[in-house]
Amino acid sequence: MPKAPTDEKNTVEKEKYWLRRKRHGTPKKIETSNELWELACDYFQQCEDNPWIKKDFRGNQATEVEYELTVPFTWSGLEAYVFEKTGLVRLDDYKSNKGGRYNDFADIVHAIGVIISTQKFTGAVVGEFNANIIARDLGLSEKKEIEVNDLREATDEELEEELSALRAAAKD
Repeated sequence: MPKAPTDEKNTVEKEKYWLRRKRHGTPKKIETSNELWELACDYFQQCEDNPWIKKDFRGNQATEVEYELTVPFTWSGLEAYVFEKTGLVRLDDYKSNKGGRYNDFADIVHAIGVIISTQKFTGAVVGEFNANIIARDLGLSEKKEIEVNDLREATDEELEEELSALRAAAKD
């Protein structure tokens, strides 16, 4: 049986199917930085519109009082909101610009981070949020380095010198 004539160029293109791909890698769930910004703004608004309600009892009659508490903005809260709206589980790739694929998102991610940090810091300063928790979350807690010398092997003279140095430091 004779072979049917084939177009050599067409055969080569069929064999190189990977050249026909329009995109490589996993597609982004959030296509543009504007879309991420809109999601973040919606999340911030949701936090503002839905404060926590705290119940307390006041006065001699123990009257029940309800008051609103501000909801702090957080990256994990934003991720939960984005998951609810888009199905995207994590924003880590967008935040870290994994593989340089998220360069278009860098400014928006930075702006979102600044807004989150500022809202938490300001809330802690005015007493709305627990200052210790927010300071730790923002990496603002003081760190003290304490040097511990192994004094078990020290002579009596070395112990006296160390004790004198500690007393002098305590007076300052």
